[in-house]
Amino acid sequence: MAEDKSKLFLWDSNAIYIGPLSDNSQHKHLATQICFSLDAPFQILVEDNWRETKFAAIPANIPHQLNGGQNRIVIILIDGESVLGRAVSNLGVMVKSNLQSNIVNLPDSIESAKTYLNKLAAGLIKPHAAPLSTPDFDKRISCAIDHISQNLDRQISGAELADLVNISQSRFLHLFSQNAGLPLRRYILWRRIILSIAQISQGADLTSAAHMGGFSDSAHFSRVFRETFGLAPATIFKNSQNIQVFTQ
Repeated sequence: MAEDKSKLFLWDSNAIYIGPLSDNSQHKHLATQICFSLDAPFQILVEDNWRETKFAAIPANIPHQLNGGQNRIVIILIDGESVLGRAVSNLGVMVKSNLQSNIVNLPDSIESAKTYLNKLAAGLIKPHAAPLSTPDFDKRISCAIDHISQNLDRQISGAELADLVNISQSRFLHLFSQNAGLPLRRYILWRRIILSIAQISQGADLTSAAHMGGFSDSAHFSRVFRETFGLAPATIFKNSQNIQVFTQ
């Protein structure tokens, strides 16, 4: 039944996974991670100590390991180089047994996932920092993003995109980070991951999905996926019928 399926939401530089997560290997990744249990406490190894908790927030590039058994866990990944990712990372490691999400309704679409993340992150950041502000989106960057979306199966350079919108490469890279919330290289990589995952969820094998996303082969995609999520793609997608994937 649909309500028993795990769910994976992917958009911009963010991801939300809802479902069981058994023991994964110790790892670190470029994403800032927020996780909390919907059921019993989970175990987490961070800063060389195993702890039992129902909530944890882990900055980017901090080694950690998670064991949730068969309990449902919400795992939120925010690119560590994004504005929001840096804001949460600046809070440091947080492991709090009595701190849980006060958002009752779990997301069931990309739009509700965005709202879910913003409310949760705001609740964490608000006591410690000023509200985040974002500039009006530059039309030149919108044009560049459209070009990226249409050419993810090949290499795309900053010079190519700067020429497209008729500004210098250095100016373009600055504007892109300012508007998109993360550097160009990270943005393109994230979009390729999302494209490959969407292909897998539609029945493609790893090799075909990797090539469609612009990765050299399935090993390249699997390595990037593990660096991003801490798990091999085969672990998440070993039975695609048991997971719903939402992408933008």
